[in-house]
Amino acid sequence: MKKLSKKALNKSFRNWYYGHLTCFSQEHMQTFGYLCAMLPIVEELYDTKEDQQKALDTYTAFFNTEPQLGSVIVGVTVGLEEAKANGENVDGETINGLRAGLMGPVAGIGDSLIVGVLIPLLLGIALGLSTGG
Repeated sequence: MKKLSKKALNKSFRNWYYGHLTCFSQEHMQTFGYLCAMLPIVEELYDTKEDQQKALDTYTAFFNTEPQLGSVIVGVTVGLEEAKANGENVDGETINGLRAGLMGPVAGIGDSLIVGVLIPLLLGIALGLSTGG
């Protein structure tokens, strides 16, 4: 049974946070950042280059969500990829379907919380502190 190391999980997390908006375009949005986040996972789970390529092809589909909470989707698909590598009944279509299904709701929640609540709250605190010197 294959089990992901903490090192691979941390690298995936860092790749998402530092690279989710790299190569950003209207055609692909965050696809390449997502692909980079999945790279250490796929490299650890699959031994041959052919199996790695086949697994990475799953993550070339369009992807766009709220950047800060997008790591939740990466985490869910990491778990599915680990299950797939261990022979469970999970395929690329299942992973892509779940990933596509989570993009919109996570974006809606993230935009509401981060942009609609957190930023105005921090801005209000900062403005209040700045008026006092």
